[in-house]
Amino acid sequence: MLNKLVYNVLTHLKPWNDDKQLDLTVKILNEVPELVPAYSTYCFNTIGANDPKLTSFFIGQNLLITKLLQQDFPESFVSAVNSQIKNSEHGISKKVNIPSSNLIEVVCPSQLTRAALTKSLTHESFLIKHLALQLIVASFQKLEKLSLILSFSDSTMFDSLVSEVVELLQHRLPDLSVLVGALNEVQKKQPDNKILLLNCLTSIQFYDQIFHQTASLNFVNATLQNIENFKGIDLVTLDIYLKLNSNSQNKWWTIPKGMKNSLFTSILRLPYHLKTHSMDTYVIGVIANLTEQTLLLNDYKTSSVLANPAYALLYSLNQFSTFINDDSEIDKVCGVLDEAVSRCVRTPYKYIDSASRLAKDGLPVSPLVIAILEQSKFVKDSPKIILWLKLLMRYLLIVGENSQSLTLAGLEFYKDQELLDIKTHADLLSLYKTYYQSVPKDKEVPFFETWML
Repeated sequence: MLNKLVYNVLTHLKPWNDDKQLDLTVKILNEVPELVPAYSTYCFNTIGANDPKLTSFFIGQNLLITKLLQQDFPESFVSAVNSQIKNSEHGISKKVNIPSSNLIEVVCPSQLTRAALTKSLTHESFLIKHLALQLIVASFQKLEKLSLILSFSDSTMFDSLVSEVVELLQHRLPDLSVLVGALNEVQKKQPDNKILLLNCLTSIQFYDQIFHQTASLNFVNATLQNIENFKGIDLVTLDIYLKLNSNSQNKWWTIPKGMKNSLFTSILRLPYHLKTHSMDTYVIGVIANLTEQTLLLNDYKTSSVLANPAYALLYSLNQFSTFINDDSEIDKVCGVLDEAVSRCVRTPYKYIDSASRLAKDGLPVSPLVIAILEQSKFVKDSPKIILWLKLLMRYLLIVGENSQSLTLAGLEFYKDQELLDIKTHADLLSLYKTYYQSVPKDKEVPFFETWML
């Protein structure tokens, strides 16, 4: 072993005793990263597995492992991998001399055994559950960093090595059923512990993405029933749950018992209720996830639409709510959205046919737009709903829905109303197209935050 003197110093330190020894240990291993596997094995052989106990030693040990997992891979390792990949591309060498047994100690140290983590997740203390989940998430994040480095320049040279590490990691982490059990227990006994709920779902999501293991989740986000108290962390948690249960019977287009609106409309209302636009892009991401397997909205990736039409729904509802500042009128608009979404999901082809019939130059509007226009006609004693429809049409034009098709759709249901004033908003569309063309397709477009509010 190289650096025997440094290694000898490490073995005499007790990083779980105080911050100075902890910082020194982490700093040494950061400067001499090749000692991490040896030090991890030493700790396991002398101290044993990270069995759960509410002691200062256990807390200190968890802190040490967390800090080591959060460290970046050394530049020397990254450079060596990149160099080997480049050499192999030129036929110089294809020898892989990085043992998976060393890499797994960096990704998930020996102290983190399946038995120890299982005991932690089934422990009566929720603090211990939190520490275990934190370590599991950190291990997966370290694996993601490793996979990114080993796939430099889209190389497949280290694919087998990554697979070996993934297999070793799977044998060290608990069964998925243990995580699901922990999630159910947290929901039952500590439903307000949002960080713990998020860590549970994040861990389960990693199992799905990396181990390809899925589970049926019965997640209840009661916060949506009291939307005024909804926070950013609730939206992140909800988004992960919806992604995990994308093929379940979660009927997001219906109004659950105890809620004012459907999940779809409730999420669209969040930025207005929270009086912030910082969540707008994330809200659109959640809506996009909900509608991905439906025919509600035109796909901006494959059609002529420039951005997700959900932006038009979000900003028209936001602006209308701000201008009107009347809960009864806002509820009527949200009622139209609820009914339109429900009908469009249950009988999509009716609205697809109508959109195709009213299309100009073969560019139909989103089927949901037809459903909204249809359902808005049934709202009585609400002349202000025309204002929302005009805002919606304006934003639909800006995201790239065909202007003539929008005009024809509007005239189909409102022959005496000009819902879309093309002359007034044509300059906005031109401005957006110019801006959008300068932004790569795989990047988020923050145009709306700049021009549409």
